[in-house]
Amino acid sequence: MATKIEYDKWMQLLPSIAVFDLEFVGDISDPEACALWEIGATSLTTNDSFQIVVDPEISIIPEPQDGCFNLTHKFLENNAVSLKNGLEMFVSWASRYRVFVSHNCFKSDIGVLKGAFKKCGLEFPKFLFAD
Repeated sequence: MATKIEYDKWMQLLPSIAVFDLEFVGDISDPEACALWEIGATSLTTNDSFQIVVDPEISIIPEPQDGCFNLTHKFLENNAVSLKNGLEMFVSWASRYRVFVSHNCFKSDIGVLKGAFKKCGLEFPKFLFAD
């Protein structure tokens, strides 16, 4: 379902929008069970950005699909923060925005995020999401 937003309202809303992307492994038919390993986000108006690699806390990393990043435990050891710490850092950065937009947001991203927050015992933030 689409909603038409008038130009003036859109221009008022624009500074509060950030686009985001997640990298994760797992079966997308169960997004909450997927293992999040990277979060990236950027403001639409200021280019203020956030990027973090998080430890998905899984013992076996599946083989990458063709064209995808080859995630390894060595890469995570050298680059990742704990999942809980990374989520807390993201929420701290994201608190200045109201709307988060991603491709396939409702098919995968929200479910993957919810699963990560649940895994860490953190409350899922009350952000607005759009696809």
